[in-house]
Amino acid sequence: MTVSHIQADAQALLEALEEEIYLHYAGLKPDLNLSSIYDRYPGLTSRQAIQTLDQVLAQESAPDPRRYQYLKAFLLSSYLGQATKHFDDRIATEEAHATIQVDDQTISYRHATIAIANEPDRERQRRIHQAQLEVVERLTPLRAESVGLSHRLAVELGYQHYTDLCMKGKGLDLYGLAERARQFLAETEDRYVAHLGRAADRYLGLRLDQLEPFDIRRMLRAPSFDEAFTADRLLGVFRDALAQLGIDLDERQAIRLDVEARARKSPRAFCVPLHIPDRIMLVIMPQNGCDDYRALFHEGGHALHFSFVSPSSPFEYAYLGDNSVTESFAFLFDHLFLDPLWLEEHVPMPKQDEFVWFTHLEELFMVRRYCAKLLYELGLHSSDRLDGQDDRYARHLSEAIHVNIPPQMYLTDLDEGFYCAEYLQAWLFQAQLRHALRARYGPRWFAAPGAGAFLRDLWSSGQQYTVWELAAQLGDTGLTTEPLIQELAERLPI
Repeated sequence: MTVSHIQADAQALLEALEEEIYLHYAGLKPDLNLSSIYDRYPGLTSRQAIQTLDQVLAQESAPDPRRYQYLKAFLLSSYLGQATKHFDDRIATEEAHATIQVDDQTISYRHATIAIANEPDRERQRRIHQAQLEVVERLTPLRAESVGLSHRLAVELGYQHYTDLCMKGKGLDLYGLAERARQFLAETEDRYVAHLGRAADRYLGLRLDQLEPFDIRRMLRAPSFDEAFTADRLLGVFRDALAQLGIDLDERQAIRLDVEARARKSPRAFCVPLHIPDRIMLVIMPQNGCDDYRALFHEGGHALHFSFVSPSSPFEYAYLGDNSVTESFAFLFDHLFLDPLWLEEHVPMPKQDEFVWFTHLEELFMVRRYCAKLLYELGLHSSDRLDGQDDRYARHLSEAIHVNIPPQMYLTDLDEGFYCAEYLQAWLFQAQLRHALRARYGPRWFAAPGAGAFLRDLWSSGQQYTVWELAAQLGDTGLTTEPLIQELAERLPI
């Protein structure tokens, strides 16, 4: 295969995979069938294609080697993806069809998390949670086979282990980021414990040591703030927020909203770039309250980014590259709900100070959770054995968030290719980006058309640059935890 053939097939494969993923997780197609798509491109998902890219990258005169490095990372992912495709299809399809029986009610497995969040009876929450875990345990052997196969193939490709493949393929400094994660956990420990204990008492009437996973889900649902986040205002608030930045959502015909509730629709909001920049699906599953608003703004940040990518951008920069970049823009928009000035204008409420405090506690919870995920996954993916990894998972997560996490989730709570690391990088960069926006356009940067133009300029390059390079463009020396920790300290004093 020539490089031009690889590039054309890579875009075709990726777009076909994205469409299949959209149809299935949006609840429009009951079974996931990635296998048939991978089967259309046997040459692309072969070692020969990877070797072709290696030969190009080895040439000192190779034009724009960054594009080829991004393409190689995609080929590595696709090579593993085609090998594990049958597991992925079976797991997704079984999840879509699975139901759990709780008392006299049948609940879709994928909607069980929503049911817990909306259920006021704690014992019933517990029963739903236990029924969820039974489905998780049933699928664990399939997940274990898939993870084990990925680990073996990484070694066969010449890498020390799966972690090594992801670090070299994606250019991730996982060990450096892990050090930042440990630093973040240590520096925020006392603050987190104090405020989580306060929230547990206020919203659940429980002590910190009584909290269980389903309690956290119910608490983060924050039903006491529902009056401010009514379904009829959801899209209007989003449109108004974009209008202040000089962006007319109705004119962004590339962005197509899917907010319809369906029985098999995934409760996890997502954005699917079916064709960048002119066909972007933004999918959310309404769950009531602030979750809907923040999910729409988060996925809307992705959708805006993809829809403003320059049409002349090469495939590798439009679709591939550092996913921390698009996650940063998604976080920038959902973090508007942590800004008191923005809330006063767009979502006025009688308990704003309490809401701002609560959202910052939720932020701290989530970042600490992902720090723990990174530390756990580094151990998981650097080993050739899964024995004992369930206990490592439970220990890392439980120590970080101070809730006893069930070990059964150790393979379910995974995102492919260390995506947890890209989330963490995005959390750091979005705080630095917001700091830069405030410095340039003032505390109400979100209402400055100039800020909108600045963002559109960043979006136009797709993911050509890494978040490290974007941070340098803002005048920083790299990613740092300081702006994020400072924001949290201001809103969560001890």
